Amino acid sequence: MHTVKRYKRNDYSKNIWFGAILALILFIFNLMPVYAQEISQNSYTGTEDARATIKNIQFYDVEAQGKNYWGRDAIYEMAALSIIKGRGEGRFDLKAPITKVQALALIYRAIGKESQASQAANMIELESQQSGQSINDAEAWANGYLVLAAEDGLITSEQLHNALYDDPSMLDPVKQFVKTAPAQRQEIAEWMGKALKLTADYDVGKAVLDSYIDKDRIESSRIPYIALVVKEKLMTGHDGYLNPTQGISREEMAQVLKNAQRFILKYQGLIERSGVIISVKEIPDPLLEGNNKIILAIEDPEGSIYEILIDKNSPNNIEPSQGQFERFTKEIVTLGKGNPSDSSNLKEGDKISCLIDKNRQVRFVKVVGAQAEVRKDDVGSLTVAGIYKASIYVYDPYKHKLIVKDLKKWGQGKWIDAGKQQYTEIPVEDDTGVYRDIQKITIGDINTYYTDHEVYMAMILQPNHNEKAVLLNIQKPENIEQIYEGTVYSIDQDASVIDLKERVYRVSESSIILENGKMLGNRELANDDKVYVVSTILSDLGEFAANIIEIHNTNEDTLTEKKENDQSNNQEQENKE
Repeated sequence: MHTVKRYKRNDYSKNIWFGAILALILFIFNLMPVYAQEISQNSYTGTEDARATIKNIQFYDVEAQGKNYWGRDAIYEMAALSIIKGRGEGRFDLKAPITKVQALALIYRAIGKESQASQAANMIELESQQSGQSINDAEAWANGYLVLAAEDGLITSEQLHNALYDDPSMLDPVKQFVKTAPAQRQEIAEWMGKALKLTADYDVGKAVLDSYIDKDRIESSRIPYIALVVKEKLMTGHDGYLNPTQGISREEMAQVLKNAQRFILKYQGLIERSGVIISVKEIPDPLLEGNNKIILAIEDPEGSIYEILIDKNSPNNIEPSQGQFERFTKEIVTLGKGNPSDSSNLKEGDKISCLIDKNRQVRFVKVVGAQAEVRKDDVGSLTVAGIYKASIYVYDPYKHKLIVKDLKKWGQGKWIDAGKQQYTEIPVEDDTGVYRDIQKITIGDINTYYTDHEVYMAMILQPNHNEKAVLLNIQKPENIEQIYEGTVYSIDQDASVIDLKERVYRVSESSIILENGKMLGNRELANDDKVYVVSTILSDLGEFAANIIEIHNTNEDTLTEKKENDQSNNQEQENKE
């Protein structure tokens, strides 16, 4: 006879819970291979504060400027990094002047020293309480940055003393440091140069500034620093003037910070990755019913795949009594498609760039184009003013002009000097196609990453006969140009490849294709076309990127007639001899 064990009620309950937990563990264990396939080691996540950031950077006065507003990218990108903030109620306050203390605060946020300034502010509050004085949080916050600036040598001890003076109205803002007075451009240049630890040289500084009309208005002690930020393209001036004693608006300061983004990445430990979204996958969350994970798979320009994991759980906490885990949303801030939004605005084929922090969290994603994007059909109907190459000096977002040097024009298989002056202004628009080694970028990125790079430019004549660039193809400084003349042997449209027997060339949206003064699309090339190809090496596999393709087909009847004339002339010459 078998003995039947009788369980107490609590023992039975324990076994039920044990069985449920075991089932859950087995369920998750069975899902692990699925997640292992979907999420590679080369993956990143969204952030828990993404939704709050998106809400905080909905600036109605920025949107009111339209999609072609020059400061749009700079404001949204710096705001997404929490470097520059709005004024509340959806307002950025574009034209408001930046004060001295605000400028110092922005610079310190940019280099990741906000926590040190907060510590200094806490000490100020503590000292005020111990001395029986009262100070509000905003005042302590401002003073924290000032103390840090004095410790780091950005301002003097005397300037700090003036800044902390109880009654600023008693100070002369021309001779003394009033923290709420507008910051001058030369002051900001000095502070940025010191904070970024740029090496200053007085003699070199004077040489850099020689071309500016108002260079004599710069305070002598600040010449090395303003020269540094000009040399690094952080500030560029307007129409030959630096305006060193003038103030700077919030929108202009956002652009200066954007220009310094390559330094900001280093100081904040951020990395930039780019690529094309090749898939958007949704996976049910096994721990919380009704919530999902989104996995974005991105292929970078080198062909590597990386992933961004987005947790779409409800932002509201789950009650523990429900027996469920407390969960939070991990979203990403998405820029480049109208108002700042979340990941729901992303789709397959989007070309993106993103900034990723030390914790492998994506601070924001910027959409810079679409994989299937094709140049406008009307380009071919416009007269081509010329194909040029030059070295980029700086992009002027205010005037919508790219300033270049060493300008050369393409013609008949060679480059001819075309720059009458050292610098040439090239009109551009926000919708001008801009590529860097076949990867689509935005025109606002030029000052941040691509000054001193070489660029190929397709210029057209508009109906009003003014020239403008419709396509910019930016090259890495180390790229080696090669010019080759040959005949198209075969074309693989699907692979975007043309074969000239001796060489294979990769053709892309960034390729400038020209025939008889007209720009063509990639699919208008044909077998047996005789071409000049200006290329750079694309990979170690022997592939070349075709940057310029000029078709120069010659009529066969003309060739025969020329050959007969040459033979006739030769015969006449022999008879004379």
